[in-house]
Amino acid sequence: MHIKGFLLLIGIGLILGHTSIHSASAHEEGPNLVKNPSLELSTTGSAPDEWLKGRWGVNKAFFTYPVLGHSSSRGARVEISEYTSGDAKWYFKEVPVTPGKIYVFRDTWNATIGSFVTIQFKMTNGGFIYKDIAQLGPSTSWQRTEKEFVVPQGVQSLTVFHLIKNVGILNVDNYELREEFPETQTQEEDPLNLVKNPSLELSTTGSAPDEWLKGRWGVNKAFFTYPVLGHSSSRGARVEISEYTSGDAKWYFKEVPVTPGKIYVLANDYTANTQSYVTVQLRSSNNTYSYVDIAILPPSSAWTHVEKTITIPQDIVGITVFHLINRIGILNVDNYVLRIKETQGGVITTTSTDRFNEGLVTLHFDDGWKSIYDNAIPILNKAGIKSTQYIVSHRLTGFSGYVNKEEVLDMQAKGHEIGSHTETHQHLTALSEDDMRKEILDSRDDLLLIGASPVRTFAYPFGDYNSNTDSIIRNSRYYTSARTSNAGFNTKTTDKFLLERQPVTVNTSASQIKSWIDTSLYDKLWLILTFHNVDYTGSQYSTTPEVIQEVTDYLTTKKAKVVTTTEAIALMLQ
Repeated sequence: MHIKGFLLLIGIGLILGHTSIHSASAHEEGPNLVKNPSLELSTTGSAPDEWLKGRWGVNKAFFTYPVLGHSSSRGARVEISEYTSGDAKWYFKEVPVTPGKIYVFRDTWNATIGSFVTIQFKMTNGGFIYKDIAQLGPSTSWQRTEKEFVVPQGVQSLTVFHLIKNVGILNVDNYELREEFPETQTQEEDPLNLVKNPSLELSTTGSAPDEWLKGRWGVNKAFFTYPVLGHSSSRGARVEISEYTSGDAKWYFKEVPVTPGKIYVLANDYTANTQSYVTVQLRSSNNTYSYVDIAILPPSSAWTHVEKTITIPQDIVGITVFHLINRIGILNVDNYVLRIKETQGGVITTTSTDRFNEGLVTLHFDDGWKSIYDNAIPILNKAGIKSTQYIVSHRLTGFSGYVNKEEVLDMQAKGHEIGSHTETHQHLTALSEDDMRKEILDSRDDLLLIGASPVRTFAYPFGDYNSNTDSIIRNSRYYTSARTSNAGFNTKTTDKFLLERQPVTVNTSASQIKSWIDTSLYDKLWLILTFHNVDYTGSQYSTTPEVIQEVTDYLTTKKAKVVTTTEAIALMLQ
């Protein structure tokens, strides 16, 4: 930490080390608020007018003015010759700013060591908070820094420290601080997007985006901040949980009407310093609610785009989407999309060539939990129903709560298919390509070594995949299919390496599952139901033995064709 006193670093998602010009040409800008920005004017001859020197800690600092500037004849230099702690910098006098507004800071510099750019915000109560916006490497040539930021609530003025905190020299020149005026965006620009104010730009109150709501439940301490700097737009929204026992917190758009049976695309951009979830809230015609998790996302310091699909179940009339956190951390969101999935020919609908001869249902059980073996397998065996079991291969030995190799082989002997779910259940997209390959391919080898054979199908942990994982699986010559976390149904023409499913969690009722089964049978689609723990813990990804029994009985009563994944893939090819 390099600022004296009490420091509060606010914000995540700021890109550090960026020294090239980042254009803000899409926005109009106000006048430069920095007085004497090129440091040319000096009444004393030893310091530029409207500028100050700053130093704290145990160090020996020298301030030199003038030195040769960049595009002007005068710049300023700070040099530290001895260093134990603290920092040193030139900085312009505080200027008034408006909370919630977006500003851009620029300067030019060269340095023999790494330097930092930090904003000092002065609060209305007289206190100060600090925000690091850049960490820069050394450069012998002049460089330009440009950073955008949103002024927090309660701030009345600010200055910017371009500083060093080690032995070395920093020269600075050409400072700018300007307010940005974003172009107004309207929903009419994208009439297919059902989300109103999707980029969160419009705000009547200034403290929340129009057509958006805050949501929190459980025992936690959550903070909602708007605006923060967005992705491709000027404004985004932030939710932060500082204390957590249970529940979650999120921003979400107001519910929009949807059509049962249609496939919708859901997308948004995010940064987060913790794992986050994308959950769809579905409202039925009798005003009851159900919830479908469609993505579990890893932390990301850079803006990341997530896109999923969902097929709307029967009797659902409205939905919204929660991109949420359920642990201590920060999540920034922006640029939401909800639209009916389209192709060049228009809205996707199933045709006779897309459909199977009859509806298919497959039961997936993920992770190899012991509760599946104890509480679900006996019910399925009694009904003569076979499942596909996705096993995390390194949890077969020495992991409490998971099946062992003898139990895996017993399930296989009774007709259940064994599939791969990686070696250690990691977010694959966060790994190197070599580690991806090891997780994906060696897990199959592990299962073969214990006697499970064949192992032809794969399921992505957390539904987390990208082009690299997809290529590894497609080119492996071993796997014939892969399942994602995309919520929906499969047709005969669905990409068999990007299979969709309907997740069963603690909040999924048996009636909801029956509705999915009815849709599958009526429209001759392939429904994959994904289960995890089968017990009474009430954990998020669990269901009870009673739900398994009720679903099994319903499948039997409806005379549904229940198949393993490999059997369904064979039917896709007929």
